[in-house]
Amino acid sequence: MTYLNQFLEKIKENDYPNFLKIWEEYCYSDEVNFEELKNVLLKTKESDLAQAFGQHVNRALFLLEKIENPNQKHEILKLIADIQTINDEDLAILIYEN
Repeated sequence: MTYLNQFLEKIKENDYPNFLKIWEEYCYSDEVNFEELKNVLLKTKESDLAQAFGQHVNRALFLLEKIENPNQKHEILKLIADIQTINDEDLAILIYEN
């Protein structure tokens, strides 16, 4: 099962604790698939988990560093900014610089 399918299953079940466990594992991946990350963020943004997830979405910044295409990087950064709820200073600086 792909990560995306696992995330979608947890979103459908409204299972935030297990969603977050998968998210933590996903963020430590050596590689990042842009489409998968984009879809995870989009689906989560539209879900009931979005508010709680906003505290943890900034972990995707580790994955953002692995995306080479500037347009794709910008798209992910925009989604992170839309979802985040903690107003992290480092994230604000990164958004401002991009």
